[in-house]
Amino acid sequence: MVEVQRSIGAALKSVGVHVEERPYTPHLTLGRLRMPADLSALVGCEQAGAQVAPFAGRFFPVTRVVLIKSELHPEGPRYTELASYPLGPA
Repeated sequence: MVEVQRSIGAALKSVGVHVEERPYTPHLTLGRLRMPADLSALVGCEQAGAQVAPFAGRFFPVTRVVLIKSELHPEGPRYTELASYPLGPA
């Protein structure tokens, strides 16, 4: 993912598009909820027949899961780390 981001960033810069300078952190957004949110629809979604497509890319190590709050503002999103859960041996 880092290689793809680097390549896309270089291509965008070459045509004059501003690219963020902060380090890229690969991540996967599993969902975004507007508040107040009714989470009852998510509870037991696998019993309701929700399907997940099989992963078709390269495998990569995942060392932790981070719960992040993202607040959208006119000047850009603001991210706050709420919790971090290490995976594997400590």
